[in-house]
Amino acid sequence: MGTLAAPVWVGLSDGDSVFVLDPLTGYVVVIDILHHKIHEGVTYSACRTFNTVGAGNTVSIRITTPADIRLHFTAAVASTLKAEFTLDEGTTFSVDGTTITPKNLDRPTGDASTTLTRFNPTVNVAGLEIICGLIPAGERTNATAGQSAGGRSERVLNEAAEYLLSVTNTAAQAADIWIGTEWYEVPVS
Repeated sequence: MGTLAAPVWVGLSDGDSVFVLDPLTGYVVVIDILHHKIHEGVTYSACRTFNTVGAGNTVSIRITTPADIRLHFTAAVASTLKAEFTLDEGTTFSVDGTTITPKNLDRPTGDASTTLTRFNPTVNVAGLEIICGLIPAGERTNATAGQSAGGRSERVLNEAAEYLLSVTNTAAQAADIWIGTEWYEVPVS
């Protein structure tokens, strides 16, 4: 076993920026864009757990995007039993719903998002379905019930638009459902 070499510092041609090279590979050490957006203080999350959602009932989170911001948006949902989920664009509402305050993922920053998130609004007219999926239950040999759906399937949401992320309990009994959202904000130029 040898010892690791010390990092090599390399300056860019402009003389202002410095990158660290990995001593084993020689590659520049970087962080991905998603982590960078957290450091910029423009990444937020909002979530809600809904306990004992009756069979056939739907729970939802409403997302209202600002006029001058595009959201790079991801969502995850989980249910203790079988459920279906959708993300609709252009939904209209007769009742706003209860506010969820988005949390900045760069906690020391404390900057607030101008995106509005609310749970369980009253839908007037459903919008265009842009995402749909199923949370199966009891279909794997090592799981009797419950699943989640999510991952890094990012959508860029329109500015000044209304969205509704809904989960319907399609099981024959009550289930607990969780909806999580995360996004970073990019000003519209």
